[in-house]
Amino acid sequence: MDKNLNLNQNTEINKALQEFEEQDGLQAPSQVTQTEEVLGVPKITQLMMRWFHIKKRKTMEYLMLAIAVIFLVTSFYFFSRTLSPQSNSNPNLSQEDINNLPPEFQRAILNGK
Repeated sequence: MDKNLNLNQNTEINKALQEFEEQDGLQAPSQVTQTEEVLGVPKITQLMMRWFHIKKRKTMEYLMLAIAVIFLVTSFYFFSRTLSPQSNSNPNLSQEDINNLPPEFQRAILNGK
Protein backbone atom coordinates (compact mmCIF):
# COMPACT_ATOMS: atom_id res chain seq x y z
CA MET A 1 0.00 0.00 0.00
CA ASP A 2 1.18 3.49 -0.79
CA LYS A 3 2.26 5.39 2.35
CA ASN A 4 1.81 8.72 0.61
CA LEU A 5 -1.89 8.02 -0.02
CA ASN A 6 -4.03 10.54 1.87
CA LEU A 7 -7.56 9.26 2.45
CA ASN A 8 -8.79 12.48 4.05
CA GLN A 9 -8.77 14.23 0.70
CA ASN A 10 -11.09 11.68 -0.92
CA THR A 11 -14.63 13.04 -0.48
CA GLU A 12 -16.36 9.76 -1.34
CA ILE A 13 -14.51 7.88 1.38
CA ASN A 14 -15.20 10.64 3.92
CA LYS A 15 -18.89 10.64 3.03
CA ALA A 16 -19.09 6.84 3.32
CA LEU A 17 -17.33 6.89 6.69
CA GLN A 18 -19.68 9.57 7.97
CA GLU A 19 -22.75 7.60 6.88
CA PHE A 20 -21.37 4.45 8.49
CA GLU A 21 -20.74 6.26 11.78
CA GLU A 22 -24.26 7.72 11.77
CA GLN A 23 -25.86 4.34 11.07
CA ASP A 24 -23.71 2.61 13.64
CA GLY A 25 -24.59 5.25 16.24
CA LEU A 26 -28.33 4.78 15.61
CA GLN A 27 -28.31 0.99 15.73
CA ALA A 28 -26.30 0.52 18.91
CA PRO A 29 -28.85 2.00 21.38
CA SER A 30 -31.77 0.06 19.86
CA GLN A 31 -29.87 -3.20 20.27
CA VAL A 32 -29.13 -2.38 23.90
CA THR A 33 -32.78 -1.46 24.53
CA GLN A 34 -33.97 -4.63 22.85
CA THR A 35 -31.58 -6.72 24.94
CA GLU A 36 -32.75 -5.02 28.15
CA GLU A 37 -36.38 -5.72 27.23
CA VAL A 38 -35.65 -9.38 26.53
CA LEU A 39 -33.87 -9.82 29.86
CA GLY A 40 -36.90 -8.60 31.81
CA VAL A 41 -39.50 -10.73 29.99
CA PRO A 42 -40.24 -14.24 31.34
CA LYS A 43 -39.50 -17.14 28.99
CA ILE A 44 -43.14 -18.23 28.66
CA THR A 45 -44.14 -14.69 27.67
CA GLN A 46 -41.37 -14.60 25.05
CA LEU A 47 -42.51 -17.94 23.68
CA MET A 48 -46.16 -16.88 23.51
CA MET A 49 -45.17 -13.57 21.90
CA ARG A 50 -43.44 -15.52 19.14
CA TRP A 51 -46.38 -17.92 18.68
CA PHE A 52 -49.06 -15.22 18.56
CA HIS A 53 -46.87 -12.64 16.76
CA ILE A 54 -47.56 -10.01 19.41
CA LYS A 55 -44.87 -7.39 19.91
CA LYS A 56 -46.01 -5.71 23.15
CA ARG A 57 -45.34 -7.47 26.43
CA LYS A 58 -48.37 -6.00 28.23
CA THR A 59 -50.73 -7.11 25.46
CA MET A 60 -49.36 -10.65 25.64
CA GLU A 61 -49.69 -10.75 29.41
CA TYR A 62 -53.33 -9.63 29.20
CA LEU A 63 -54.00 -12.32 26.59
CA MET A 64 -52.39 -14.96 28.82
CA LEU A 65 -54.50 -13.76 31.76
CA ALA A 66 -57.67 -14.01 29.65
CA ILE A 67 -56.74 -17.55 28.58
CA ALA A 68 -56.18 -18.55 32.22
CA VAL A 69 -59.54 -17.10 33.28
CA ILE A 70 -61.32 -18.94 30.46
CA PHE A 71 -59.70 -22.23 31.54
CA LEU A 72 -60.63 -21.65 35.19
CA VAL A 73 -64.27 -20.85 34.39
CA THR A 74 -64.55 -23.86 32.07
CA SER A 75 -62.98 -26.16 34.66
CA PHE A 76 -65.28 -24.86 37.40
CA TYR A 77 -68.30 -25.43 35.16
CA PHE A 78 -67.42 -29.04 34.37
CA PHE A 79 -66.35 -29.92 37.92
CA SER A 80 -69.48 -28.42 39.43
CA ARG A 81 -71.64 -30.45 37.04
CA THR A 82 -69.93 -33.71 37.99
CA LEU A 83 -70.14 -33.00 41.73
CA SER A 84 -73.82 -32.03 41.79
CA PRO A 85 -76.14 -34.81 42.99
CA GLN A 86 -78.25 -36.27 40.24
CA SER A 87 -81.52 -37.99 40.82
CA ASN A 88 -81.58 -41.67 39.94
CA SER A 89 -85.24 -41.53 39.06
CA ASN A 90 -86.39 -41.11 35.51
CA PRO A 91 -89.22 -38.55 35.27
CA ASN A 92 -90.49 -40.22 32.11
CA LEU A 93 -91.44 -43.44 33.92
CA SER A 94 -95.03 -43.76 34.96
CA GLN A 95 -96.12 -45.65 38.09
CA GLU A 96 -97.32 -48.48 35.87
CA ASP A 97 -93.89 -48.77 34.23
CA ILE A 98 -92.24 -48.85 37.65
CA ASN A 99 -94.61 -51.63 38.85
CA ASN A 100 -93.63 -53.75 35.82
CA LEU A 101 -89.93 -53.62 36.76
CA PRO A 102 -88.18 -56.23 38.94
CA PRO A 103 -88.32 -55.47 42.70
CA GLU A 104 -84.63 -54.47 43.03
CA PHE A 105 -85.06 -51.83 40.28
CA GLN A 106 -88.28 -50.62 41.91
CA ARG A 107 -86.46 -50.14 45.24
CA ALA A 108 -83.60 -48.31 43.53
CA ILE A 109 -85.99 -45.96 41.73
CA LEU A 110 -88.14 -45.34 44.82
CA ASN A 111 -85.09 -44.72 47.04
CA GLY A 112 -83.76 -42.26 44.47
CA LYS A 113 -86.95 -40.15 44.66
